[in-house]
Amino acid sequence: MRRTLLFTGILAAALAGSAAITGVSLAQSPADVVAARQQAMKDKSAAVFRTMRPFVQNGAGSLAAVQAAAETLASHNGKYQALWPRGTELGVAGSKTRPELWQQTDRLNQLIADMERNASAMAVAARSGDAGQIRTAFGGVVGSCNACHDAYQSR
Repeated sequence: MRRTLLFTGILAAALAGSAAITGVSLAQSPADVVAARQQAMKDKSAAVFRTMRPFVQNGAGSLAAVQAAAETLASHNGKYQALWPRGTELGVAGSKTRPELWQQTDRLNQLIADMERNASAMAVAARSGDAGQIRTAFGGVVGSCNACHDAYQSR
């Protein structure tokens, strides 16, 4: 009995800590989780496409803005999986996530690992200030975004 209570307490603490890190509360409704996920994706999209892409394509903007955007992107590492709990699939509060996401966890985990690796590489490249490294890392980030969206986002 004590062991069960201890395990339950540890599990509850771990889940609460995980929710606090991601900004997604275990008590949130599916609609709130979908809204938080969509906001996180909008923030990432702004970092990648409004700040990084113009810099990579034609040198527009500043290196400092790209560095800040890269850090924003990398700050999402370790938080992705909590954004897709069961019950937040296609049709729930405007979600565009196809049900395959929850059926293909190995593939999803690989895509998340790829995104996190590419986001970290982008942050390193941005800190270096080297335009060639930034361009290469940007390609990896965009490739990761596209791979996941192509697999799991309904358009």
